[in-house]
Amino acid sequence: MDNYTAFFLALILVIVAAVDGVFFDWALTLEIGRLLVQLSDWLAFWRNI
Repeated sequence: MDNYTAFFLALILVIVAAVDGVFFDWALTLEIGRLLVQLSDWLAFWRNI
């Protein structure tokens, strides 16, 4: 991945976060956080088997 691609992806993430914060009251960010916590719990379960 070159610098242009990394900058473009970072810019997209910042724009999505800004739109989510301004228009949707951080609902998308919270939902993604909840899904990551569920994924972490699921992975921890399979690690202990």
